[in-house]
Amino acid sequence: MILPGFELLGLSISPSRQQYTLITEEGIFRALWAGRRRPHGTAASTMSGMDSTMSAHPHTTDLQTYNMLLYRGPVHPEFFNITGRRQTGHADFEFEAWVFRGGHVLRFEHATTTLCEVVTNDPGSLPERGLVTTMPCSGERDYEEVFGDRITFVTSIQTEALSEHLYLGTHREMLEHGQDPACLVTNWTDNGAHASLSLIEFQRYSDQIHVQTYHLRGDSLTVLRTQSILQAGVEAEEED
Repeated sequence: MILPGFELLGLSISPSRQQYTLITEEGIFRALWAGRRRPHGTAASTMSGMDSTMSAHPHTTDLQTYNMLLYRGPVHPEFFNITGRRQTGHADFEFEAWVFRGGHVLRFEHATTTLCEVVTNDPGSLPERGLVTTMPCSGERDYEEVFGDRITFVTSIQTEALSEHLYLGTHREMLEHGQDPACLVTNWTDNGAHASLSLIEFQRYSDQIHVQTYHLRGDSLTVLRTQSILQAGVEAEEED
């Protein structure tokens, strides 16, 4: 089953590296290598093949509260009602993921540099110290930043409002996918709303982490998806 509207999500990275595009296979995004590039920091183009039942007008009241914040330095866990966490690492880096209702934190540490990616609908409660940038999550956005010769950070954000039927089907697919031991997931139901969930999964490589997150909000029938790469070190640019 391929869920309508989930066909394509682009991710830009540095010119010297390949890129991967997210597609849906049996309802779940899979990472495939591709050669497509879009300038960093710009909004993605509208997804092709979007199903006609997809809402063209998102529930902006809910979406406008969501932001991605990037910190250079750690963020204390006391700012979040964490329901699950997972750690991993390699010779050159340490990585930790925290999930909470409707949001997540990713912490990546290499040498003396620490980066934290935070997605939340309550950005006003977070500290300003160490904050590099804040990005609203509505629509589609790409961002890329290199921190000295320490860490390369790339992310892509996409938010969609679904019909009730599509939301319930998507939720069922993600609920099943969340049973995989590799996934970090939390489920909840707000009063009078459909069930919600937040899910994190990641792949560890020798010098980088690839992370996919999904936040399904039953109160607004919206899906927020992010894909991030955090790489230890910076690759040299290719010469002409």
